[in-house]
Amino acid sequence: MEDNEKQSLNCKVLRNTLFQFVDKFVSIITTVFIGAWVIRYLGPEDFGLLSYVISAVVILTSFTRLGLNNIVVRELTKRKSDVSIILSSAFVLKILASVLVYILTVFLLYMYDSKYFVMYVIVSLAIVFQSIEVVSFYFQSKLTAKYTVYANIISTMMVASMRVLLILFGFGVLYFSVIYSLNFFIIGSVLIFYYLKKSESLSIKEMFCSFEKREMLDLLRSSFPIYMASIATAIFMKSDQLMLFWLSTPYQVGVYSVAVSLTTVFYFIPIAISSSFLPALIEKKNISEKNYRAGLQLSINLLLVTALAIAISMSFLSGYIVSILYGDDYSESAILVSLYFWIFVVIAFEAGVSNLIVIESLQKYLMWSTVAGALLNVVLNYILIPIYQSQGAVYATLGSYMLSHYFFYRLFSKTRIIVDVKHRAVKNLFKYTTYKEIYGFVRG
Repeated sequence: MEDNEKQSLNCKVLRNTLFQFVDKFVSIITTVFIGAWVIRYLGPEDFGLLSYVISAVVILTSFTRLGLNNIVVRELTKRKSDVSIILSSAFVLKILASVLVYILTVFLLYMYDSKYFVMYVIVSLAIVFQSIEVVSFYFQSKLTAKYTVYANIISTMMVASMRVLLILFGFGVLYFSVIYSLNFFIIGSVLIFYYLKKSESLSIKEMFCSFEKREMLDLLRSSFPIYMASIATAIFMKSDQLMLFWLSTPYQVGVYSVAVSLTTVFYFIPIAISSSFLPALIEKKNISEKNYRAGLQLSINLLLVTALAIAISMSFLSGYIVSILYGDDYSESAILVSLYFWIFVVIAFEAGVSNLIVIESLQKYLMWSTVAGALLNVVLNYILIPIYQSQGAVYATLGSYMLSHYFFYRLFSKTRIIVDVKHRAVKNLFKYTTYKEIYGFVRG
């Protein structure tokens, strides 16, 4: 009986992961071809400006997400009878946070940054549109990623078509900022469409009115450490582009953003694997601690092996890829790409560990390690960018990631399990049984 249940969970994880891979495969194709065309068309200066504004908005958006993703998925998985209350409470929280941050952002920009005000206002609309992602939490808890995939593919194809038209008709960088926000509006609209088609879904009225104050407070209390960590993570990921703009030139932001853009294409791999494992690991935790530990280690082994294979390959191929996709104007990006993929390895590692942190309720340690890392990243960027320009930003991000997410966890007895899991994953790289186990899992 236990073996059948284990096999069923593995099949759901694999099917869910496959749907997410299909989604990101379409995204990769459009990024590689349409995205590269846009980057060539805009040139390093304009692309650097657009990247700078988007980076600022990404950091602002992190304040509205409230760290609810994995927490809501966990609650929906555990408390199936309270779906309406959980979803409605999460949705109302995100709507309120999004509208508040957007209004505050527009006001502050009007007062202090009139030069890029219009572009900021347009791109910042994404803050409000992304609040609809609560619907995807429901699909994730049911291991039915296909609806989110459909929404992303539809939006990707529509946005790619609009970008091609903008290039063909010679529009400027401001119009590409409109497309950025429109992408999230389309995704949200399609998600709502598929959600309302499901017989057990809430109506629009129920989505707004089924919330409970106590549930909202419980969600915020549980998610607060992750919320703080997600803000720090956004600063981790985007402060380099902001500080490059402030301490250097838009050109440096442009060539650096190419490296970030190309690397980010691969982020779906650890995210898809990790998020698909989460519901199954929660189930395993309730059934057997031994099976849970084995499944957790398998997921982290798989993430590390995959990330290393990609990073090593890209270290050798970066020069050819940059030359073919982006042209000679971005030749400086080649070395940045090869360096940035080692940040990808660290991020993949952390994606696997995030499931352990959620399940074992270690969120407060994640919060403080990420906050410390973000602060360290800002300091290192301030020191290294004036000396090494865009390469300094890569060194700062890699160094702060490694220091904060390894040494910090060694300081506390409760988090040393994270270090142990990482150590085992590194040791397992040199064991034949690791690859045999991964192969067996992939085969189902």
